[in-house]
Parts: sequence; C-alpha cells; structure tokens
Amino acid sequence: MKRSYLYILIGAVCLLNITCKKEHLQQQGPGGTPVFSFSGIINGTPVTYSAGINNYYMYSSYTQDSNGVYNFTGNLQQYAASSNNSIKFILNDYQASTPNQSINVNNSIKIGTFAYNVPGGTISYSVFFSALPGNGSYPTSFLWNFGDGSTATNVDTITHIYSSSGKYRASLVTHFPTGCVDSLVNTFSLSNTVSPLTSSFYYTPQSKDSSGTWPVQFIDSAFGGSSPYSYYWNFGDSLIYKAGGNALTHNYLSSGIYKVSAMVIDKANDTAIVSLNVPTDTASQACLINYRYTETNIANQFGFSDVTIIYTDATGKQYTSLNSRQPGHSKFQVTSVNPYQNNEKGQTTCQVGIKFNCIVYASPTDSLVIKNGTAVIAVAYK
Repeated sequence: MKRSYLYILIGAVCLLNITCKKEHLQQQGPGGTPVFSFSGIINGTPVTYSAGINNYYMYSSYTQDSNGVYNFTGNLQQYAASSNNSIKFILNDYQASTPNQSINVNNSIKIGTFAYNVPGGTISYSVFFSALPGNGSYPTSFLWNFGDGSTATNVDTITHIYSSSGKYRASLVTHFPTGCVDSLVNTFSLSNTVSPLTSSFYYTPQSKDSSGTWPVQFIDSAFGGSSPYSYYWNFGDSLIYKAGGNALTHNYLSSGIYKVSAMVIDKANDTAIVSLNVPTDTASQACLINYRYTETNIANQFGFSDVTIIYTDATGKQYTSLNSRQPGHSKFQVTSVNPYQNNEKGQTTCQVGIKFNCIVYASPTDSLVIKNGTAVIAVAYK
C-alpha cells in the first residue's frame, strides 16, 4: 500500500514539474537569455512574452492543409492548457507538396517580406527581368538583387515572385571578359491594382552631328493606370527631371554612357520611373548592361508564402490577422532563418526572426492594432 502511495506521489510531482515532460526545445541561452520571445505594442500597450520566463514556452509544429500547402507554426504560450496571453505565427510554404513530402527549408522559409493571408487569397506579384547587354562581349556573370532579400546569379532572364506590394530596389551587376563591371538599379512599386501603371522607354543613338553633339532619340511607352499620361525626363547630364513628350531627341555634349530616367505620371497621380544606361555611340557600348522588367499580378488563392497571426488576450478572446480588411500597409518581414534543434516530437525546427505590424480581428467591430512587433520563434518542418 505504501508503495502504491509512493507511485501516486511521484506521478503527481511529475505532472507539476516540467522536468517530467519530454525534452523540449532549449528555451534559454547562456546566462538565461531567452532564445524565443515576442515584443510589441498592442492597442498602445507594450506587451512582452519570453520563453523560459513566467512559464512561457515556444511550441513548434507543422501541418499540411487540404491544398497540399505546408503551414509552419510557432506558438508562444504558457505551459498551462489555457492559451490566454499568447501569440501564434503561421507561415505558409511557397508551393503545394504531395502528402508527407519533405521540403527544402531554405526555399520554404527565407528572408524577405511577405503578405498576410486573407479569405479568398492574396495577390502575388510576378516580375519578369531580362538583361540587355551592349554590343560588346557578353558578360561572364550576372548578379541579381530583387530588393526583398532574394538574389540570383548566372542567369540573364528570370521571373521573380514578390509576396507583397510595396516599393522595391532591384539591381543587376555584371562582369565582362575585359574585366570591366557595369550595373543598373531600378526602384519600382508593386500595387494590387488590376492594371498597374508601368513604363518602358527605348533609345536610338544617332551619329555625331555637325554641331559636335551626340543626339539620342527616346521613345517611352506607358501602360495601365489611367490616361492621359505626363512624361518627365532626366537625361543623366543634369540633376533635374524636365517635362517632355513620350518621343523626343536629346543632344549630349560629349560621348559616353549616361544614366537616363523616364518618369510617367497618370491621371490618378500614380508614378512609374524607369532607368537605363544609355550610350551615345557604338563605342560606348563595350561595357554596358541594362535590364527591363514586366509586372504581372497573380491571384494567390492557396495562400502561398502568406502569413497568419493569432493573438489571444487575457480573457481568452482570440484575434486573427486573417481578415479581408487587413490594410495593405501591414507588413511582415522575416529577418533571419537558422537551423535549430529537434522539438519534443523529434521534428526538425528552425529559428526565425520576425518584424511585423498588422491589425488582428475578433469580429468586424472588435480589433487590435499591433505595432513595432518583433519576435524570434521556432517552427517545425517536414
């Protein structure tokens, strides 16, 4: 009988003592510093949760939804069964997979800016980039930086998918067999407009004229937005944009390559700016690179790469970012991704750094604003 009481006592202690649980993710680093945490301002009130403090723990998991898309989840809550005062992050994979298929985490969870999931799906932005070398030798290398944390090398054409609207600064750097290096940077905006304003211009260098100048013809083609369009040019030999038409000739006082920008403004005051390296003559093209880009908006009905945040307040009321009223300026940025130890289920995990702001909704009339959100979470994956 005494032995039975002893077993019961040990069992009770195990239920109360966290050391009797399966081995969990390490919650604190050297010196007791929390590995996983969340901090932000929720409706004007600073809120902080840290794993290993006040009985908080980072739970990591993954599921595969009915469309075959993996959902990677990090949930920061207390050990108690109640989920009060907790926050959960759900990151969707960038593609669908067959049931139980393993994924490459470096493709599925990566640094960049991502959109919040909304009922019916979001919009993804497909941009086709095409390099345009001059008439000299062909480049030996290409380095693309798409402005959202993603890069690509050794391809002269590529389609890149942006997960959210916003302004991006995309660059291309090329090396030539002669040892020279050329580059081009364009800053452009992606919006969820059905027909976004886009622009592209073309140039044709002319022979040096009798006055000793180098004339170059320019033609700009604007699409989308709302006409009529207004055109402004910076020909690279001055610091200002000058009003002009979509077709004109500019005379350069000396030969060379000039950074030319064409700005188009439509009736709704939307703006599209395109920049190119423009040569005045054939000899200037020996070390020259340009690129063009074309945007296509794509319905993202399966929520590829989208994010959902679920916040539960002190009363147990649950709020979610999954709402069609989520503002377009709400941002979610992954700042770091690093391998981490297996969780208590033996699943592989990675540690993910996050910055974000959004609105979470309990009902159409009950919502909370989260500002300056930062978190370090763990998510499991197959």
